[in-house]
Formats: sequence, C-alpha cells, structure tokens
Amino acid sequence: TETQKLDRVANVLSDININNLGRMDVVDYTASDGQALSGYLTHPPSGTSGAKPLVVLVHGGPEARDYFDFEQWSQYLASNGFRVFQPQFRGSSGYGKAFAEAGYGQWGGLMQDDVTDGVEHLIRTGKATRGNICIIGASYGGYAALMGGIKTPDLYNCAASVNGVTDLIEMVDYDKDYYGKKSETYDYVKRTIGDPKADKARMVAHSPTKQAARLKIPVLLIHGEKDEVVPIEQAQKMRDAMKKSGNSPEYIELSGINHNLRGDKPGIYGERTTLENLRIFLKKHLKSQN
Repeated sequence: TETQKLDRVANVLSDININNLGRMDVVDYTASDGQALSGYLTHPPSGTSGAKPLVVLVHGGPEARDYFDFEQWSQYLASNGFRVFQPQFRGSSGYGKAFAEAGYGQWGGLMQDDVTDGVEHLIRTGKATRGNICIIGASYGGYAALMGGIKTPDLYNCAASVNGVTDLIEMVDYDKDYYGKKSETYDYVKRTIGDPKADKARMVAHSPTKQAARLKIPVLLIHGEKDEVVPIEQAQKMRDAMKKSGNSPEYIELSGINHNLRGDKPGIYGERTTLENLRIFLKKHLKSQN
C-alpha cells in the first residue's frame, strides 16, 4: 500500500487469448413496476452491431449474482455467435439486502418478470430480435429457463435447464429432509421458495412439472446423476411430465457429475459436456449469423 503498486502472483486461464473475447456491456433498464435494474450483455467477438441471436443466461442461487468480468459460459456462447444477456433480477445479491429480499417468495413471479422486462428492453433497443431468443441457466437459472417458456411462450424459441429445480414443493420437502426441519437452512428455503402448507397454490402454479402442458417450445434438460443439491428426480419428473403432455424434451443425464458439474472421478468434466450440448441445442433452434 505504501508504493501503490501491484505485483503479479499468477495467471488464471492463461491459455485464453484475451483479444478473441467478446465485449461485455452494462445494460440498465427499468422493470414494469418502475424498479431500476441492470444486467450484462456479452457480444460475439465479431462485433457489437447487427442482429445476433440472443441467449438469456440466468444465474443460479438465486441469491447470487453475475459480475462484470470474464465468465466462461457467456464467453463460450459469444464465441459461437450468440449475444448473451445476464439479467440481475430482484432476489440477486450485490444490490443490498432489500433488493435480495424482494425476491423472497417470488420464484416464477417478480424475479421471472424482471428477466422478461430485460429481454423486452433489448428488443426495443435493437439488441435482440423477437423470434430469435432462447433462455438457459443452471440450478435456479434452469428453473427460470423453464418458467420463461411457460409464462412467456412467445418470447423464447427454446429453453435449456441444467441441474434445474422443476417442482417447488418437492424441492422444499427434499431440503427439509436433507438439512433438517429445524435447521436455519430449511427456514431460509421456506422464506425464499415458499412453505408447502401456507403457499401450496402459488408453488403449484409456479412449478414447471405441474405446468408442463403449457411448455410448447423445444426444451433441453441436463442433470448430474450425483447432484445432491437439486436431486436428479427433479429432471426426471420434468421429462416425464413433458412426455405426457406431448412435448418430449431432449434429456441428458451426466453420469458421476454433481451439482457444480464436477465429476466424482479424475478426468470427468461435466461442464465441457454441458457447454457442448448447449451449443448444439442453441445452433439448432436459433438463426445464427456464423
């Protein structure tokens, strides 16, 4: 601190050519109820102009956030010709306690609407084209992707859920058994997702498995077989519910892979497989400029 100088300690991901990365912009927008919101928009390395297919990448948590920094999912997708939007919806961290708590009990509600408002803003400002947009995410982000296809079916061409929650009541019940019904974690889960006794109607209305008949767009479900945070039964029941409704999803189980897409044995990398399958799926359903 005396010299006001920094010393380099190490390089992270030093084999990445930073000259080939897509530019990341901050996007400020206003929700339909007047709340000021923001997000990040990563452009393909080929440039920021022109109509590019848009991928809405919703972060997990949901009390977490994205950063104005290198992020490998968005850069990977951008390098394949997609513009990538990362909305920081209510319920996200990093914007104060009140902002995070505004998302409590709003799975499928206000938090989902904030994502929708961000996408509509990009359409109005020429950064996205209606009819050429998909929504994806992991964990909570996977849930939001499915709910996006359910609540706003005309906004998205496709949706992909990675290790995503699909049934709110069963997820809360799983957490009760996993953490204990008297645990602080279970109390937090009930505040954020809902209480199956007091909030049953809302939780059913906002559970993708219970609303699968409304999901008409192509869907990709990817789930780690060893996921103990969101059990694989969540994906299996979503797959079965969609099959029953006549819209069978693409379904991939990752053997030996946990919630963070890491393997239980050396040399197993679930993230690489996930990104490759996402790329193939998005190329199939979006009109790429590449």
